[in-house]
Amino acid sequence: MLNLEGLQSQIRNMVSETKQSTKDVTHAVTVALEKLSAARTWQALAETLDSTKTSWNYATLTGHPLTVYAASPRPPIVTVCASDGSQVMPDRNFSLGFYLINTSEIVFHYGTDEKCVMRSEPKLFYGEKEMSFKLDGRQAAITGDIVSAKRDQAELETLLAISLAAKKENRPIVAIADGTLIKWSLAAIKSESFERDLAEQFAHTLSQFRENEIPICSYISSPSSSDVIKSTRIAVFGETERDDEIGDAASGLAGVTDVQLFKQLLKSGERSAVFGSTSSVLKNYGEDEKIQFCYLQTGEAELARLEFPAWVAKRKATLDLVQSVVLDNVKKGFGYPVILSEAHEAAVVKAAEKQLLMSLIEDAALQLGVRFSYSEKSLSKRVPRI
Repeated sequence: MLNLEGLQSQIRNMVSETKQSTKDVTHAVTVALEKLSAARTWQALAETLDSTKTSWNYATLTGHPLTVYAASPRPPIVTVCASDGSQVMPDRNFSLGFYLINTSEIVFHYGTDEKCVMRSEPKLFYGEKEMSFKLDGRQAAITGDIVSAKRDQAELETLLAISLAAKKENRPIVAIADGTLIKWSLAAIKSESFERDLAEQFAHTLSQFRENEIPICSYISSPSSSDVIKSTRIAVFGETERDDEIGDAASGLAGVTDVQLFKQLLKSGERSAVFGSTSSVLKNYGEDEKIQFCYLQTGEAELARLEFPAWVAKRKATLDLVQSVVLDNVKKGFGYPVILSEAHEAAVVKAAEKQLLMSLIEDAALQLGVRFSYSEKSLSKRVPRI
């Protein structure tokens, strides 16, 4: 039983410390913005970053970091596409090995009377070939990390396919993905060759958006990254990761996020300058496909991070289009892009649907005389003991 009375003083202390911490962060960010404004040139800041030996993932500069871009009106007629995915992971407690990836296909045509597309496409993976993969020259059992990587690839391929099908001559189009386009999760696979192969496959699919002139971006809600903050700490204050270790981060920016910086800088509808990433995953992306990012003040109580390939960032008109479409979609979704909400709803496999899937597999196995079993641990959870 939770002793709520005993928690009251702890809660008051927590809120009080949070209030003071917020004041400290606001002051540190204000000082950082002043120093960035006073920097001689952004190129000088970039040179300092280029010469750093830090192991931090920090933001590289493509212009002055405090540059701000207002939103332009959304085109009256535009097509917007999105895809999301979910999976049913392999279950070692069930004797029939399989996993499932479900991807959604969402297409909205704004300014026309064309019907929208809202559907999902499930795919079942099974058999020895699908339930194992080659890892550094040997066969290994499929893992959750591999399934997630395959789902990410399936989402991007689906987004490309529906965008190509929806594209019309002389009509702007934008493809929007959920989450990051930098495949950080690949590092968890612990295989450099496999990470490279998956990243190159992902980057190749990204390149087809460029070849077909379809701008793509991803939307990250409530981002927690601090890439730009780390660049500021390095280039303006001369700090290193050692300053975190010994508690000597004089700037006061240790633990501060990019959102806390750009909330002081951006007004409703504005986007920040474009930044690059030093993620090692991007070494396997082509130059035009290397992911860059900016921050967007949506005007709906959220500051989001937008990621996009370098070719999108190089074309200001294209990035302006992305900005206007995303802002319009956030407004329509009352704070979150409505097309991504629909993509998620169409892709997610609910608990009841998973149970039905298992029942269908069991029925098919019984009809065909295929034996199957559950582990004792799994069975014990199905039957109440008391």
